[in-house]
Amino acid sequence: MSQPVQMVKVTRRLATSAERVFDAWLDPTTVGKWLFSTPTGKMVRVEIDAQVGGRYVIVERRDVGDVEHTGEYIEIDRPRRIVFTFRVPLFSPESTRVSIDIVALSAISCEITLTHEGVFSEYADRTQEGWTTILSGLQSSVDGLKTLRMTRRLTSPPERVFDAWTDPKLAAKWLFTSPESEHHEMQTDARAGGKWTVVDRRGGVDYTAIGEYLEFNQPSHLVFTFGMPQFSPEFGLVTIEIEPTSEGSLMTLIHERLPPSAVSELEKGWGSMLDRLPEVL
Repeated sequence: MSQPVQMVKVTRRLATSAERVFDAWLDPTTVGKWLFSTPTGKMVRVEIDAQVGGRYVIVERRDVGDVEHTGEYIEIDRPRRIVFTFRVPLFSPESTRVSIDIVALSAISCEITLTHEGVFSEYADRTQEGWTTILSGLQSSVDGLKTLRMTRRLTSPPERVFDAWTDPKLAAKWLFTSPESEHHEMQTDARAGGKWTVVDRRGGVDYTAIGEYLEFNQPSHLVFTFGMPQFSPEFGLVTIEIEPTSEGSLMTLIHERLPPSAVSELEKGWGSMLDRLPEVL
């Protein structure tokens, strides 16, 4: 018989108040937009009795049929903590336990930690990946913004790919620049909490991008804020995941907190930059 692992844990910082994040777990209208939602599925049923002892049922229609997620609320302490049981009858008759802990960092930001106990060992990696994706969708659902995700397979090792994002000499050849650039400067304080700045001159105009490194785990994981103050006071959040492969690396870029009107243009911009990355590597 499979042995359950102790727990799966995912922690994420969100640019949203603790109260809004808490409510997003219990409001049926909001829940239907992100929780247990897949890109190709259709949410067909969301029922939530948001009280201790109350139950929830969330059903999404997928290629395999209707997938039901159900459980009971054990703790509800707004805006700090929610605990519930979790079961997907299509895949397992057993219930597990999920805890949501939310810590306010400021009036407009918080940190959420999700702990899933009782996950069978063969499902641990898949569960971790699933919750990570779900929490990405949570940010978008509470602020009405979009998320852009892009992947590239590269023939260079993860260490080299990571350096291309943070080493000024490498980054200056492709990051936030274009073949039409007349001048390019990049300054980085390559550590968690460090700032970065890029100035790229095109057509006699300086375009400035700035941000801060939030997570710096070389060579697999990089998270930074991204903004261009001359166009907008808002900042997006960029996550770079780099996995080793037999041929080199698989790199995933996730750009969150995007206005819907900006997604197409940013997808084009990132695509152009990522197409040049192999030449730099």
